[in-house]
Amino acid sequence: MKLIYYLEHFKASTLKKILEGHGIRTKEKSPSKLLNHLLHLLLDVHYLKQLYQGLSLEEKEVIDFFIIHRPNQMFSYRSLNQKFDSIHRDRFEKGIHQLMAKGLLFQLKRNYGDIGFTIPHDLFQLFHQIIFAKRLNPLSKKVQFIEHLQEQGKNIDEEFYQFLSGLYFLLSPEGEIGKLNKQQLNKLLKRIQLEESKLEYFPIHYEIEGLTKTISLLIYLAKGLGLIQFKQNQFSINSKKIHDWLQLSPFTRHELIEGMIRFSFQSSDLLINHFFHRLFSLSKGKWFHAHQLIEELSNQLHRSIDESFYYRIEQEVLKPMEELGFLTYTGDWRKELFLKMKEQVNEEIEQFYVQPNFEVLVPSHLAYSLRLELEHFADLERRDQLCLYKITKASLIKGLEMGKSIEEILDFLERYSAIPIHQNMKTILIDWAKGYGAIQFYDVRILKCENKEIASHLKQELQDWIIDEITPLHFIVKKEKHFEQAIKQLKDLGYIPTKRILTEKEIYREDSTSDVFEEEDEFILFKHPDYELVLELESFPAITKP
Repeated sequence: MKLIYYLEHFKASTLKKILEGHGIRTKEKSPSKLLNHLLHLLLDVHYLKQLYQGLSLEEKEVIDFFIIHRPNQMFSYRSLNQKFDSIHRDRFEKGIHQLMAKGLLFQLKRNYGDIGFTIPHDLFQLFHQIIFAKRLNPLSKKVQFIEHLQEQGKNIDEEFYQFLSGLYFLLSPEGEIGKLNKQQLNKLLKRIQLEESKLEYFPIHYEIEGLTKTISLLIYLAKGLGLIQFKQNQFSINSKKIHDWLQLSPFTRHELIEGMIRFSFQSSDLLINHFFHRLFSLSKGKWFHAHQLIEELSNQLHRSIDESFYYRIEQEVLKPMEELGFLTYTGDWRKELFLKMKEQVNEEIEQFYVQPNFEVLVPSHLAYSLRLELEHFADLERRDQLCLYKITKASLIKGLEMGKSIEEILDFLERYSAIPIHQNMKTILIDWAKGYGAIQFYDVRILKCENKEIASHLKQELQDWIIDEITPLHFIVKKEKHFEQAIKQLKDLGYIPTKRILTEKEIYREDSTSDVFEEEDEFILFKHPDYELVLELESFPAITKP
């Protein structure tokens, strides 16, 4: 998380104390102004350089530990006893509290009571740059000849959208927990274009048993951002948070995803950790010598490197980071290898192209909130710079089932299509929608009385509870609201209902075992216990075999 997410939870009095820790006294009382003052101060790299040089020995030891030995990771309070002897431990803990007073280090509590400490990742990046970035040439002139290199169009924001929208339409309604079967998982994977082999050695500990590394990574991101719940291989979605997420700017979404990945990166090699974090302080859109980056870090850490190390760098950092769309690289370790951090596009458009043949051409940078709306009633056929969606009768019915009306669908298409909707297409869409909702099922509860006298009495006494009368002995009653009060009322009137409420299967079984037939008609065999009309049942979907 960034510094702002920690500071904005503090009261004005706490923010003033932090400013005082930096030698700044103010009479300002507005929390927002105090917050902005602190952010402007602490995120100024020139001020941080001066601050770092003036830190006490205890403070500098803690900063160096968090930047060099535990890069961008949580440090548990319990680890203090394991890491240091008693004298050293007290000095280290003193440094922790001094840094907390300056707003450089923050304390977090886990749900089972453990306490941890962390540095916000934007502060971490600045301190990392101060400690390590000393002699790097920001742009190599030797790589001008590859400026026109065709880069991969991969983008973690796009892949994450495909994952979220896939879950959104595959899972049960919000609040219900759903488990994706193999067919659904395969359908979800078809939407995602990340290559599993390139993420194989990416050292983020998010692997989930039984799922691919790609899906595991996307689950980790969605769960960490609070967009889904995932437990024991079962999902539930938070529709509101997903909609809120899609409303964020591309830059903000990318920044949050980047922050989660940076926070979770934990290679077993310390130098690889620092190489990974060093990448994010490079100027975006410019080529750098990878060798120079590594040599700079190895000199700082007094670490020798061999050929196997370069192989690990490529497997653990370069390949997965390129696949996720953070960087591109070219060349060879044996000669020269160059890399470039990609600039992120912060632009979205609100226009697509509806064709008379029911195809919708969608630019890849169409606002995700609009793409999600479109996917309610159109199927994704092809992913590209210009994505292809298709409206079919089945996809239109899917949209109607999800609560969209045909008027809303047509209004949406007309509002955002750059091409006027053909009248013939409108007519066909309206015609497809006509049959939907002409009949409707209700999930209700039925009250059955023993005789007409009881039925007449209850009809007078329980008017607010009874919805309608089916027969003189059967009533539709409210299933949810006031059910317990109605049961109490029945008992007060002297009627004690059976404790168990009969289910549909039990009612059908009761009917099917009856030996009395009032009349012989074409459906009589469905009531007879000696017959099983399996083939005929396919013609009558309302009747099921017990």
